[in-house]
Amino acid sequence: MALVHSLWTAPMLNNERGQASNKQILSAIWCYASSVAYARKNNAEIHLYADDYARELLGFLPYDNIYPLEVPEWIPTDFWAAGKFSALQKMSLGDIHIDGDVFIKTSKLCDILENSIDSADLIVQSQENSWVYENEFYINCLRIIRDYNIDVNGLPEYSPAWNCGLVCFCNEELKQKYINHYYSCVQRVSETSGALEKIRENKETWLDLLFEQQHLYTLSQDYKVCNLLGVGQAVSINAYRLGYQHLIGPEKWIYINKTKNQLYNLDKDIYNSVIKQLDKIGI
Repeated sequence: MALVHSLWTAPMLNNERGQASNKQILSAIWCYASSVAYARKNNAEIHLYADDYARELLGFLPYDNIYPLEVPEWIPTDFWAAGKFSALQKMSLGDIHIDGDVFIKTSKLCDILENSIDSADLIVQSQENSWVYENEFYINCLRIIRDYNIDVNGLPEYSPAWNCGLVCFCNEELKQKYINHYYSCVQRVSETSGALEKIRENKETWLDLLFEQQHLYTLSQDYKVCNLLGVGQAVSINAYRLGYQHLIGPEKWIYINKTKNQLYNLDKDIYNSVIKQLDKIGI
């Protein structure tokens, strides 16, 4: 078992999230550094899949290996999860992809993850609460799918969703179904006249919420799924109990000082290396 990060910087540099690139780069470096520090603390192997600029940004961190990340050129940067899918294609079964803002804080949690690999086809962070996949973000996405009559391979428009802050495939068939489905949906959106323009009109319309998270829930129904943190109120309780943290969206910036302090107390060497890196790149 190894933990795996990936970073595709094109969406960040193209400002797809509507935030200044420097702000995103700064929060990304502190988060990835903290995530690496926790992995090292727990003697967990950790790898990075990075494009050229991501290697420049994160290559100073003590990863066990850094591999090239090659996202197909035809994929629009609106689909920020494409970087994760490009990494998943190369990853071994049983390796665990975690977002750069996910912190695996305890050896107990590492043991639970390793023990789950043999008994599950898929491991995910948690199930999204109904208010998440019933809110405007998902509704905006579903409206585009309906309005532009985009074929999503026969999957239902509405279903619960997995949160993929952590995702691990232990079944090759399911993994390939998921990857192929994602690329197929992205291609169909890209080839549908007017769809991308409509997506770009609203910064709160992210079709990856469907293609990465909601569709995985449906695709995995006939497989054994380990839902690490559960659903509803259990998610925060189990996250605290196990030592799992996921900073979502704007939390990365809101809590950046807390992340810095957390890293300083955890690993001063990595903390100091971040300071030197930020000075080097002028941020």
